[in-house]
Amino acid sequence: MQNRNMERKVLYSETISSLAVNIFALFAAFLWVIAAVHQVNRGPIGPKPGPPAIVFVILAIVTCVAGTVSNRMRIQLTDIDISISWFWFRKTLAWKDISACEIDTMPAFIRGWGWGAQLSTYGGRMLWACTTFSGKRVAFITKDNMPRGMIVSTQNPEKLVRLAKERIAGPSFLLK
Repeated sequence: MQNRNMERKVLYSETISSLAVNIFALFAAFLWVIAAVHQVNRGPIGPKPGPPAIVFVILAIVTCVAGTVSNRMRIQLTDIDISISWFWFRKTLAWKDISACEIDTMPAFIRGWGWGAQLSTYGGRMLWACTTFSGKRVAFITKDNMPRGMIVSTQNPEKLVRLAKERIAGPSFLLK
């Protein structure tokens, strides 16, 4: 068993931001600002308005979520594992559990995926998907009895797949 405190060697690291997600979150926050200003200046909205404090609480929540969503998705390949993190979603897979890595070639409009972290299908299997609106996607397929694999958005799919396949094949000293 490997020492958990062992220093991991980072092979690849990428941080991705989705402008479309940020614009959507900021637009939602902007709508709540308009509602709050209207409530203060012209009175409550609707026939059964809630207390004014509710509008400001929701405004604070939406603004915090908008700021949090603007955090970027991070992909990191190390000599031991691959990890993905975005917002509250974090997933790590050890290389020994991964059987394949490939570029997802299905067009986004056919796939029908949204953005963010969700369960999705790939090749007839349920995998975790951590995706943005833009960028190509790479699938990490796990062995049959292992935890679910991952699909991630990336700006550099060829390099990510090449590095992953090298790790899946095993250390180079075993190949000689």
